[in-house]
Amino acid sequence: MTDKMEEIKKEVCRKKWENFWYYHKFHVIIGVFAIAVIAVFVRDKVKQIDYDYTVAVVTGEGIPQDAIDELQSVLENIAADRNNDKKVHVLIQNYAIGDKNGESSNPQITMANQQKFIVDAQTGTSMILIYTDEVYEMYKDQSLFAVEGGIPVKMEECSAFADVKDGDSLRNLNISLRNIDESLWSKEKDLKAYYEDSERLLERFVDGDK
Repeated sequence: MTDKMEEIKKEVCRKKWENFWYYHKFHVIIGVFAIAVIAVFVRDKVKQIDYDYTVAVVTGEGIPQDAIDELQSVLENIAADRNNDKKVHVLIQNYAIGDKNGESSNPQITMANQQKFIVDAQTGTSMILIYTDEVYEMYKDQSLFAVEGGIPVKMEECSAFADVKDGDSLRNLNISLRNIDESLWSKEKDLKAYYEDSERLLERFVDGDK
């Protein structure tokens, strides 16, 4: 009798579950999907880095990642915390834009980098620019570079560059601020402060910590 009752209970539970699943399966699936999406969003949000500065390295071909990482570390050690999160993060964007004719070993990537650099230059994402002599000649007539006397400073001449251990691919590049249309400062209230902070970071990199 007891076994029979147990079988009946199991059968009732099974039918209840089948009935629930029949009428609510789409709601359950949508709910699980929504939870998964939220979990991914939260994970990405937690991992997202709020960068204090972005620096553009504009070259014909790409710079080795080890050199980029070394430079990033050096800059982070001397940069100020702009967003007051008690951490300093510097993003270095290497735009490999090809030679003066736009030619390179990887045309598709080169074209994408050219477009990204144009957007960067238009929006003022990177206030500090590091670039080859050829890039300087390509853009100097557009007044992109803030260079005194028409002669850019070489990376190897900068005080903090001595701390870039793997810097052979960077030492002959030039470094400067970019020129920016001051009329943009009224539209982007943080842009002026970002420019001034970037100027102080460049001074520390070139001349040492004062």
